[in-house]
Amino acid sequence: MQIKKIIWGILTTLILAVFFFLPGLISKSGKQKSCEIVFFGDSMIGQARGEDGIASLLEEKTGKKVLNAAFGGTNMARVDTTHSLAKGNDCFSMVALAEAACYKDFGPQQTITITENGTEYFADLVDELSYTDFSKAKIILIEQGTNDYNSGVPLTQSKGDEDAYTFEGALRKSIRLVQKMAPGARIIIVTPTFCWFPPKETDCEGFRPVGYCLMDYVELEKKVAKELGVEVIDHYDLFEHDSFDRCFEYTIDGLHANEYGRELIAESIADYISGMEGKEQ
Repeated sequence: MQIKKIIWGILTTLILAVFFFLPGLISKSGKQKSCEIVFFGDSMIGQARGEDGIASLLEEKTGKKVLNAAFGGTNMARVDTTHSLAKGNDCFSMVALAEAACYKDFGPQQTITITENGTEYFADLVDELSYTDFSKAKIILIEQGTNDYNSGVPLTQSKGDEDAYTFEGALRKSIRLVQKMAPGARIIIVTPTFCWFPPKETDCEGFRPVGYCLMDYVELEKKVAKELGVEVIDHYDLFEHDSFDRCFEYTIDGLHANEYGRELIAESIADYISGMEGKEQ
């Protein structure tokens, strides 16, 4: 009798375990998702997340599922001089996200709480990225550089060719990680557009935080892309900039594209993708 009670106790425990835990496991596996295009970037891509955002417009124009993986206010490189790998916005830099996606560990991003305005979507996006199968992506777009330039991130590496605290090193490391993460995907660097700084009454050619203009970062993107065999969509001259009056023709504040500017960017990327696919056929 005692043995029967023990056996029934074990069976009851197993049944309860299956009842409570199996649905959770099924639900978790069910969250695993994939998309054709993953779009990493800064606020140029991440700020407008509705139907008139660049990622949504690109999805509409290409007919391909696009994941907007852009976090506003972030850089290509890490910028925390204490080299804390899990500190603030450094966790959302391109190089940190590439590491997280490649090694399937978004732990640092999930433990950081960002309270700045315009970051309300960060937590949900990190959760979405943690369930994304990046290996199935066909195209990986990387749009970064403006914040690195604007915040004075060193241009070239100083400690090896993958120094994550420089623009060149972080870009090179990010590309290599993405190549490992999605070996069959086309990797396309989307350069920053020309921008203006109305409060300073200058533009990205006149404003040089650490002696470099935005074009220097764009040219470095082209150099590293060529070195590593990835593609580039050069948007630096996409917005006409023959006079300062052009500022609000394309942007809302000199930097972030307005509705017309976002349409131009999305159209340019869609045309490039369509053109390359046409050549492959």
